[in-house]
Amino acid sequence: MNRKLTIHAAAALTLVQFLLPGASQADPVSPHIGDGGRTYSLDAPNSTFYGTGVGGNMTEASELRFEVERLVQLRRYEEAIVKAKKAVQLDPADPQTHLILARALTKRFYAKQGQVDEKLLSECLVEWRLIWHHDADQIEQTEAKWEARKLDRIARTLAKEKLQKEKDQQVAKAALAEQRAAEGKPAAAEGKQIAIKKKRFLLF
Repeated sequence: MNRKLTIHAAAALTLVQFLLPGASQADPVSPHIGDGGRTYSLDAPNSTFYGTGVGGNMTEASELRFEVERLVQLRRYEEAIVKAKKAVQLDPADPQTHLILARALTKRFYAKQGQVDEKLLSECLVEWRLIWHHDADQIEQTEAKWEARKLDRIARTLAKEKLQKEKDQQVAKAALAEQRAAEGKPAAAEGKQIAIKKKRFLLF
């Protein structure tokens, strides 16, 4: 029953937004929010249940946002991310879809054990920076700025560690080459002395 009420409420809100000038799949106060040419999800819209066109997509995206928030609370981050990405694909112009995706991605990033997942880190940064620079809501901007800066410090630390590792490998490689060259010189000198002795023996 609650699910039906939620769907009807989302549909009513979508209809109002759709009828208002400039509300078609875009947030007039955050005009630069979008997908940036990225494909977030290949899942097809559930047009059978929500209908077709912009209105159907927005209604489904709205319903997905509720599901994502519930899944994040249950710490089912992988499922939350899949649904959040579909919501963004359906309605990329809504800052809320990017916000719930950024939160789900970040929760998953910090929950992972072991080596840092650089791909996931990059995804987190893309979403938080988008909200930071383009979301008109100041509270959400502040949250995005805070999260982006924390994650950016991790990214910079990783980059420094990689650079240091490459330098260490180059130094080790150069030292090995020098050692091999030094070991080869006496052998070459010894071979030359033997050749000279053989030549002298043949002359006499």
